[in-house]
Amino acid sequence: MGFIERRNGSYRARYRDPLGRQLSETFSRKLDAGRFLREVQVDIERGRWLDPRGAELTLTAWSEEFLSMARRLAPTTLQTYRRDLEKYILPRFGAYRIGRLPADEIEKWLMDEIDAGYAPSSVHRHYRTFRRMLQVAVVKEKILSNPFERVEPPHVPARETVFLRAGPSGNGRVRQSAEVRVDIDEVRPTPEPPGLTTMTALRLTHRPPP
Repeated sequence: MGFIERRNGSYRARYRDPLGRQLSETFSRKLDAGRFLREVQVDIERGRWLDPRGAELTLTAWSEEFLSMARRLAPTTLQTYRRDLEKYILPRFGAYRIGRLPADEIEKWLMDEIDAGYAPSSVHRHYRTFRRMLQVAVVKEKILSNPFERVEPPHVPARETVFLRAGPSGNGRVRQSAEVRVDIDEVRPTPEPPGLTTMTALRLTHRPPP
């Protein structure tokens, strides 16, 4: 069990973590310091205690660790994570402590992206990247829970599917018939770097004739 000492009108709760390192937290009231020590003791006994210094990492600092651990993933996946973080997530949340990310603020950010005209599929990708990043923080025992457990994911509308068949060739001969499936995403204006124009996304799947 820890102990409380008074310093300059405040109360410092001192305790030792499971590794024997001495840590402390300062409170303005002795009552709060005592309650904190009791909660810490219960967490340690139940194996649920986390080093509070991990939760104090900024999201920017944690993103560097996260990307370093993600180097074993496919290059395209790592590139997607890096782009989503640098362009969409960190500008809004980079200064936040990972242990103090409010779920309602995350939901507001997702709605702001949709209102700004981002394609719902892109907003959902940003949601998945952010959620994955914080889930790794839970696994690495930086934070106790993922705030995305309390975040409603953005809605992605179903794709319209159109079936096309190849027609006659230009020289009058009939080409071999083939069926092409085209999935058309909802077209929404998406902000992109200068010089790039977002077009309707097409996914083509060639199905050979019977």
